[in-house]
This record gives sequence, structure tokens and C-alpha cells, in this order.
Amino acid sequence: MTTIGGPASNLRSKRLSNKSFAFAVARKASPNGRFFNPETAEKPRSSVREYDKLPVRIWDHCYGLSSIGLVSALDDTRLEHPIPDPLYGVEFNLSAQGILFTAIDPAANQAILSKNELYYIPLQTYAEDSAPRPQQISVPNYDGMNSSPIFSADGKSAAFLRNKAPSDDFDQPRIFFNRISTT
Repeated sequence: MTTIGGPASNLRSKRLSNKSFAFAVARKASPNGRFFNPETAEKPRSSVREYDKLPVRIWDHCYGLSSIGLVSALDDTRLEHPIPDPLYGVEFNLSAQGILFTAIDPAANQAILSKNELYYIPLQTYAEDSAPRPQQISVPNYDGMNSSPIFSADGKSAAFLRNKAPSDDFDQPRIFFNRISTT
């Protein structure tokens, strides 16, 4: 048994065998990408904040228990998980082979363009001490928002929704199926 050590949400789980299962949660991250716990965080002397980009980093993915506890799937990446909202929510899914998730496109100016990307982290085991680098899943000529990622029953394929153009509120999402590389 272990404790998470701070607030977490959007619990996902996946049975890996009769004796084990994996889980992932979304948690707030500090500016350096590490887990944030508001109860143990140093209290600022002022409530004034100055930001150099929008939106401010809010959520990250965490998965499984390794020898060091929970592992941040986005640690040491420039990726940021989208802010949870009623339309897109916190978007990730698990299979025995890895994690599928959406993340804010680090190259897009989020102040004027709503855009995220779909990523896959292949895992040999959910007990790894650090996460492998996320692999971007792209669809030619479709650069809009991604949502609702889900794995097939065998974990070798993924289905997701993607809009054709970013920031197009009138565009209807299309359903895509993609074979996942587990190597």
C-alpha cells in the first residue's frame, strides 16, 4: 500500500493479469514538472503572479508505482496536459502496453489557438522508474483538437476523435483508428 501525497483526479485502471493491474491519475504539477501538493508547498509571500505564456501549466499524467513511487509520464518533456473542461476533459487511457493521452502542442500559441496533440507512451511494465519518451500520433491534414482516446481490447490499436483544423468551433470531429507501435 502507498499514498499519493497530494490531490489527484481522473483515476484510470487496467487489469494486466489476474494478479496485477495498472493505474494512472492526473495531478497538478509545480513549475518544474514535479508533483504539486498545496499543503506542503512553500507559501508565497505575495499573491501576485506574472506568466510568460498561456495557459499556465496545470495538469500532468502520473502512472503506476515503481520502486520510487508514482512516476510522472510528462516529466522532462515540454508537454502539458490540457486544462480539464466539460468539452474535452482530462483525456487519457491505459492498455497493458502503455498510455494514450492528449497534451497541449508546445509549439502553438495557446492564447490565440486551441490545439493539442495525441501521444502514446509504450511501456514494458508499469513499474518502470522513468517513463519512455512520448510518441506523437499524427494524422496528415488533420491538425485540430484531439479527444476521447481509447485502446482496442488487445491494446494494439487506438481510436480517437480529431478535428480537421485548430480553433474551428464549427468543425465536427472525425473518428480515426491507428495501429500502435509497441516497440
